[in-house]
Order: sequence, then structure tokens, then C-alpha cells
Amino acid sequence: MPNTISFSFIILYLFRFIAGLFDYSRLYVDKDTKIYAFIIYLCIV
Repeated sequence: MPNTISFSFIILYLFRFIAGLFDYSRLYVDKDTKIYAFIIYLCIV
């Protein structure tokens, strides 16, 4: 169980990092980014 929890935290951190990069680049595609991140999450899990 701890492995699963830490793994999900790592994924959440990566998603926030990617979202931060999008914000920094001023690419305001919030909905598309969230859908894309959700698809990546489904592929990983």
C-alpha cells in the first residue's frame, strides 16, 4: 500500500510540474492539458 500511495504522489507531482511548464510557457490549454494528463494517467495505471 505505501508503494501505491508514494507512486500516486509522484504522478501528481509530475502532473503539477507539467501544468507549471504550460503556465510558464503561457499555453493556456487547461482543459486539453487535463484531458491529456488523464489519458496518460489511465495508460500508466
